[in-house]
Amino acid sequence: MENTVNKVELQGYVGISPEHINFKNGNSILKFSLATNESYKDKNGEWQKQTTWHKIFMMNGNAEKASKEICRGNRVNITGKIVNKSYMNKEGKKVYTTEIFALNFALVEKKVE
Repeated sequence: MENTVNKVELQGYVGISPEHINFKNGNSILKFSLATNESYKDKNGEWQKQTTWHKIFMMNGNAEKASKEICRGNRVNITGKIVNKSYMNKEGKKVYTTEIFALNFALVEKKVE
């Protein structure tokens, strides 16, 4: 079987303030949401804006670095891969979620206070 590519690049605005979690084994994770916007014309010819929210997570070194540079409202560029996960919710139903595992990031613009 040939190798295939799972790669995604997003540029958007950080939604919630990133949550940085350190584990006892020395690993860490950074989680946050990222909003991307697209404009399109509706059937009446009016411009509309559609926002898509993405769940982003980073691990270890990237998490440490990003936790010091990224905050709510910043515009960032993320390169990573799509990860599909599932878990059982409180009602015992299986829930599926899609997240972006960020391998690289770059701060494009800091939020103006």
